[in-house]
Amino acid sequence: MRVRTVVMAVVAAAGVTVGIGAAAQAQNPPCYAQGDGSLKCGNYAPRPIYNKTSWGDPDNQQTWPRRVDTLRSNPSWFKCYTRGEQHSGGNNVWYYTQGDDNGRYGWVPASTLYTPSDPFPGVKKC
Repeated sequence: MRVRTVVMAVVAAAGVTVGIGAAAQAQNPPCYAQGDGSLKCGNYAPRPIYNKTSWGDPDNQQTWPRRVDTLRSNPSWFKCYTRGEQHSGGNNVWYYTQGDDNGRYGWVPASTLYTPSDPFPGVKKC
């Protein structure tokens, strides 16, 4: 009787885990390249949008990237990609997009997006 209770508890816990995973998956809109070479993709909004694709020299604040806007929409549209400095996503791909607060254009590191690979297939290079 005790073994059956333990097994049922494990099965129930696994069901809860699967349910949570499915809920999280539903909240992450998929990515797809559009006919014009742009990208529509889910992301970790809100995130800053920068004026450049490098982190700059920590000893010279004038070289640091400047935040130009904020990405708040999810999913969002990305016009194209380029290669810049490596970021926390483990690659050097950056996507160009328009901000939601002021409409300014800039760059977000690929780690901001839910892309399974970068650059995302079918997206044009800037």
